[in-house]
Amino acid sequence: EQALRADPTTPTALQHLQRIHFACERWDLALQIAEVMAEHPALPAGEHAAAFAQMGTLWLERFDDPEAAGAQFERALAQDPEQKDALSGLARALQRCDREREAADAWERALPHLEGRERVAGLIAQANLMGRSLGRSERAVELLRRALTDDPQNPEAIEALAEHARAAGLWPLLADLQERRFEQATEAQQRAAIAFEAGRIQLENLNDLDLARQWLSRAVDLDPENADAYQSLADVQRESGDEEALMRCLERVVELSGDAPPVWALLEVASLHSDRRDDLRALENLEQAFAIAPGDAFVGEAYAETLGRLGRSDELVEVLERRAVAAPDAETQAGVLAELGALYEDRLADPGAACAAFERAFDACPTAPDIAASLERLQRKSESWDALRAFLERAAHEAPEAERVGFWCSLAELLETRFEDPAAAAEALNEALALEPGAQAAHRGLQRLAETSGDAAARRNAYEREANVSDDPSRLAFLTAKLIRLLEAEDRPEAALEWAQRWVEAAPDDTEALSECARLHDRLGHPEALIELLNHLDALVEPREQSAIRRRLGALHVAAGRRDEAIRAYQRALEADPSDIEVLETLVVQLDVENRLDDLARARRRLAELLPPPRKAYCLDALAHLLLDRLGDVTGAIEVLTRLAGREGAPEDVDDRLDALLDRTGGHEELAERLRTRLESSHSGSPEAIAVALRLGRVLLEHLGRYEEAADVFRRARSWEAGSTAAIDGLARALRASGDAEGLARFYAEEASRADDPAVGDRMAFERAVLIQDAPDGSTEAAETYRRLAAEAADPALRGQASERLALLLERSGAWAQLRAHLAA
Repeated sequence: EQALRADPTTPTALQHLQRIHFACERWDLALQIAEVMAEHPALPAGEHAAAFAQMGTLWLERFDDPEAAGAQFERALAQDPEQKDALSGLARALQRCDREREAADAWERALPHLEGRERVAGLIAQANLMGRSLGRSERAVELLRRALTDDPQNPEAIEALAEHARAAGLWPLLADLQERRFEQATEAQQRAAIAFEAGRIQLENLNDLDLARQWLSRAVDLDPENADAYQSLADVQRESGDEEALMRCLERVVELSGDAPPVWALLEVASLHSDRRDDLRALENLEQAFAIAPGDAFVGEAYAETLGRLGRSDELVEVLERRAVAAPDAETQAGVLAELGALYEDRLADPGAACAAFERAFDACPTAPDIAASLERLQRKSESWDALRAFLERAAHEAPEAERVGFWCSLAELLETRFEDPAAAAEALNEALALEPGAQAAHRGLQRLAETSGDAAARRNAYEREANVSDDPSRLAFLTAKLIRLLEAEDRPEAALEWAQRWVEAAPDDTEALSECARLHDRLGHPEALIELLNHLDALVEPREQSAIRRRLGALHVAAGRRDEAIRAYQRALEADPSDIEVLETLVVQLDVENRLDDLARARRRLAELLPPPRKAYCLDALAHLLLDRLGDVTGAIEVLTRLAGREGAPEDVDDRLDALLDRTGGHEELAERLRTRLESSHSGSPEAIAVALRLGRVLLEHLGRYEEAADVFRRARSWEAGSTAAIDGLARALRASGDAEGLARFYAEEASRADDPAVGDRMAFERAVLIQDAPDGSTEAAETYRRLAAEAADPALRGQASERLALLLERSGAWAQLRAHLAA
């Protein structure tokens, strides 16, 4: 003060005096000195800025005036834009004024100028603004990570980052921070709370049971009286399947809860004991739970089940009665009383008490499910028909809506069978149908009453009524079939057809429905409608049934004059059943009428494969005529006639027809083989054998050039019929063709000597002379034969030929005297 009196502008003295005021917490005086220094002309600009920053700090921290503080900080920055105290102070002042965005920007400008703890504090402050006020949690997390990079053990940064991670659901990050938080905590309660939170995170969010167990074990070690920690540890053991550890944790939860343990824990402990077949220990926990929450349905059910397993029926009755009294609502009470009724019926064998319990249950809540049905069953068993009637009349009005139809039907059955009152029974069934028009039981009841009455119209009406509302395909099928029979019995096929058509509309692919509809169309003479139905039905049935349908379609098309469509139908019938002879025969007729010869030939071939032997021969014969006479297929006809030849029932001329075709087509080898086979099978010497031999000889001679074989065959024929001109001529021709002059000469000699007819003998002798006249030693014999024949032959022509031959032979041999004598004679 003395220095200031000597020179009031001395900066050093001002600074020392200000420090004294700060130490004595005389903030107003310190502020006045700062104002003086801020305006002191002798101080450099940097110290002016520091003074303004100091004034801002005093206004902010000592006088709680962020507006005034902000103004001073801005004056400081006007003097020195990089004054770090002013930069950070302005950010704090703006933050205190709830100008969050400006404060965040101010911190952004200040951070490059801050170092150490100040920088970390700035990062934390900016992060809090970003996360809490501006909703930029990712930026907040980034800033806090930077703070922890600068100061890894900074507790404020760790807690702030944990808070942001917790709020944003960044569970892996939060889990990583727990270890650092745990290490920094100094009090056991704080460490226990951190361990508890870390365990819940691992359990609920990261599903890591091992880490969850480690953290929660730390929590219970640090705070053994924390029931929540034991409960969470129980959750881990439950997930792990460790029932022993789970039991210990739950028992500890119960122990720590004092006189009011959680009911769920008692229930689970009891369940674990029951799983180990220790129902007595389970019962202890359930008794405690029941005492705490007698109205809890789960507790009551578990308690009752355990008593039941232990066979303590009397106690169970008492428990159920207490549960019924404590039930929170009528439906729950009814359910408990129903359990009581079941207990009386099943275990205590007291149907009267059971009935009474179910009556109480029904009185408590008539709409509770299954109770009314149980009461009906018990009353039926007791045969208390009047009581049952009264109950059913009530249940039909008060029971659950879904069950009322059934009670109306039960009442009807009772009225019909026990009270013999069909009218009242019908009225009850109509009530059921008023509730549910499609109720099958009610419809069947009415149908049964109608059947019993013998009234045909009533019976039909009963079935029609159900059919009009039924949406069950199988039931509708039964009803429609029944109605069709009833209407046909009344000779009303048109009405029957209407129901059949409704059946088809409801089940378009039901083969039974389509068949019935088709039958009625057939009966009523509706061919076009019948065709349409049969075509639809054809696509739905098995091949065996398709054949019959397509056969019927063919007949309908024939009747309508549509032969082409009929033919297609018959062909499709054969696709379904290729062995249907009847269809093939019908197809053959239609193809023949339409002159579709190629198709007809194919059909006859298929038919021939299927027919039995006698009919097969007829079919093959007709096929052969078709191929030859109408199609000109000679090769095909030969093939068919070959199959036909020798078959039972074959026509007599089949061999001749086949031989002629083989001859006509040049099939002489095959013809010769067939003739040889027939010759070998014929009776030796029979006319048939002779004819076959002659035919075979001619084929061998004239077409195959097998002269020796031909000669043998003709020789056999000649041996069977010596006078056969054909055999003789054929043998001669064969011998001549084969060049066997000696054999031919012998043949002529033999024929001449054995001939009964002189003319034949003369001719054979003449032929032999012609044959041997040129031989060296035959001319003399030939001349004698000619001479004899010229003089003695009965045939004048032969005499002339012999005379001419003799003259020529004598002239050639130079026997002139004999020639003159011959000519003179």
